[in-house]
Amino acid sequence: MERVRVKVKKIHPNAVIPQYKTSGSAGFDLYAIEDVEIQPGETKQIRTGLIFEIPEGYEIQIRPRSGMSLKTPLRISNAPGTIDSDYRGEVMIIAENTSIVPFSVEKGTRIAQGVLQKVPQAEFIEVEKVSETERGEGGFGSTGIK
Repeated sequence: MERVRVKVKKIHPNAVIPQYKTSGSAGFDLYAIEDVEIQPGETKQIRTGLIFEIPEGYEIQIRPRSGMSLKTPLRISNAPGTIDSDYRGEVMIIAENTSIVPFSVEKGTRIAQGVLQKVPQAEFIEVEKVSETERGEGGFGSTGIK
């Protein structure tokens, strides 16, 4: 398995350096470093206390944890979020409470997961015409539901 070195700086004593829980894990957990109460319908940033130095040509995608999505009203608002290789600020998780009651995130909660991904950059070439396909301009359910 390919290993990519990613430098991590803790900027808060409660921050947890990520690790993979199993040998087959694609994602590593990100932890809340403080208690946060999110009101119904409210969206808040949740601090991780971590800064990453991601190698050029990679990103870290921020994704929900399946158990959190199944068992709580908390949703990662911009999933998947992207942490670019040139970003050097604290990684924050943007979370929304979809419930009608307040939801509390406790310090130490595994709030989201990160996935390291290669990201090639496109070379955009302006043209007068693009090739035709069988699908054409069909979208938004044009292929049916069954």
